[in-house]
Amino acid sequence: MYQFPPVIAKSFALACFSALSLLAAAPARSAALGGDILPSNTVLNGYSLTDMAAAIAPFQDTLDPARLPNTPFQLLTAATLNYNVTSDTYFYVPLVSVNDSPPILGTFPTNASQNEFYWYDSSQLGLRASITVDGLESFLDPSYLAGPVNVPLPNGGSNTILFATFLSPFAPGTHTVNLEITGNGALLTPYYPNGYSQTYAYTVTSTTVPEPGSVLGTVVFGAAVVALKRKQKKLSKSDSLLFDDKNP
Repeated sequence: MYQFPPVIAKSFALACFSALSLLAAAPARSAALGGDILPSNTVLNGYSLTDMAAAIAPFQDTLDPARLPNTPFQLLTAATLNYNVTSDTYFYVPLVSVNDSPPILGTFPTNASQNEFYWYDSSQLGLRASITVDGLESFLDPSYLAGPVNVPLPNGGSNTILFATFLSPFAPGTHTVNLEITGNGALLTPYYPNGYSQTYAYTVTSTTVPEPGSVLGTVVFGAAVVALKRKQKKLSKSDSLLFDDKNP
């Protein structure tokens, strides 16, 4: 089954690290801003794009937030359009997935070598996507297609292909991420006679990670406050005993 309608997980994604020709045409963006698209072969905290495709496949099949996996990085999905994170937070960004839950669109790929034709060709899905991070637009390339991964799906399928990327942490400040997805392939025409088109806009607010010293200071200060309250409590008790007229 295709997963194009209103999404909770159809966030944006991008690709372009291996497509140097695409990046060459794009204006330069300061690396100091963060939010950079990581290479498609990145393994982040033990997860590759293929690992994440398998982990998030049940959610993509149902769009049920309860099926979102727990990960050591932030999932950027349409579950919310606003994110507040610290400046050491990495992101996983699922764009759009297609699986073999009924109805199956065309002949579903059985191996990764068939993904590019199925995804891009006008006789198939004819999908295109762009991501704009802080004003710089980039485009997906086929190396960011993960799958097919074999995972039992709630709606009856067992294989999923997913466009996704990892993003590096954002520098402190407010950042924007805009996504645009279009599809005009023959396999989509019965469902979208005028072609598929969807946009998303996200805001990421990143704050500085506290220095270890300032964290320690906070902890020590907090402990001192607790100790002081305990001492006051003790004094209060003894005072009440001393001045209680029931006690000589």
